[in-house]
Amino acid sequence: MLTRAIRALLTLTLFAVPVAQADTTAAGLTAAPGYGELGYELPKIGSYQLPSLGRAHDGEVLDTQGRRQHLYELFDQKYVLLATAVP
Repeated sequence: MLTRAIRALLTLTLFAVPVAQADTTAAGLTAAPGYGELGYELPKIGSYQLPSLGRAHDGEVLDTQGRRQHLYELFDQKYVLLATAVP
C-alpha cells in the first residue's frame, strides 16, 4: 500500500514540475524545428487539405510466437499507425 502511495506521489510530482527549455543558442546548438521561432507563418487550421495516404499493403509478419500472420488479419480492418526502424 505504501509503495502505491509513493508511486502516485512521484507521478503527481513529475506532472507538477515545469519543464525548463534549454538555451541551445548559447552552446551553439540548433533546436529541432518547432522548439523555437519558425521562419514562416503557420497556415490557419482547416485552410488546407492533407492528401490521402492510400490503403496499406497486406504484408506477412511474424507474431510474438514466431507464427506467420497477415497484417489485415492481425488488425481486423482497424486503423493502425505502423512504423518500422531499419538500422
